[in-house]
Amino acid sequence: MTAINSPHNESSELTRTFSVVIPTLLTVIPFATLLIGDEYIFYRTWMITEAGFIEHATVLFSVLGLVFAVLIVANRKACPRPWMGLLMLFFAVGFFYIAGEEISWGQHLFLWDTPGWIGEVNRQNETNLHNLHLSLDRIPKTIIGVGIVISGLAWPLYSRFKDVKITNTEGDWYWLWPTSAVRVTAFAFLIVWLLDRLMVKTNFLSGEGFSLGFQEHREMIMVYFLLLYCTSIYLRLKARAEVSA
Repeated sequence: MTAINSPHNESSELTRTFSVVIPTLLTVIPFATLLIGDEYIFYRTWMITEAGFIEHATVLFSVLGLVFAVLIVANRKACPRPWMGLLMLFFAVGFFYIAGEEISWGQHLFLWDTPGWIGEVNRQNETNLHNLHLSLDRIPKTIIGVGIVISGLAWPLYSRFKDVKITNTEGDWYWLWPTSAVRVTAFAFLIVWLLDRLMVKTNFLSGEGFSLGFQEHREMIMVYFLLLYCTSIYLRLKARAEVSA
């Protein structure tokens, strides 16, 4: 057995509702709606449009993630590791950016016209940055996706087969690596990511004038993973403060 900086205290973790039930529903429900209506009309209308369930859920998870990240930054002096405040500030900015981009910085809510100089270079004629160029959209999401798979799936599998135990609750690894609360979400993310690539390559879910992938679905689960990550840190910090009080 190898011991490295800290086991996760499951008593201060998220409940199964958040770690298992919700990510399972987030995965299954959008897929189930593909069966409703001809040419996947329910999915195309109520799941993946700007006013659909997936879009709203992604914004909601981003806002909640922003709240928890800001709470940690505000209490950064209580963080046991010096880098945690800076990391959570990075997350807060990231959540703010994701929420803003998802609603095109208010355009989807207030329905203003896209300024001409933006519309000329934006792939979807929207007031956002990620549609200015494919690289601005794909590269960050690919990096985050790889991080989710490594931290949420590869690391737990490695630690199990190598019998790696974490023993120091004040150590860097305890606060850096995600806990078991994210594993179902990480697995769901990988499944949706692989299915998205398959659908895009094969045009399997296609019809007259449309071809479906699961990019928005994947983004929603990605943001939920990040929300769980920050929430887990917040809860463990809170439990730590209560023990110290």
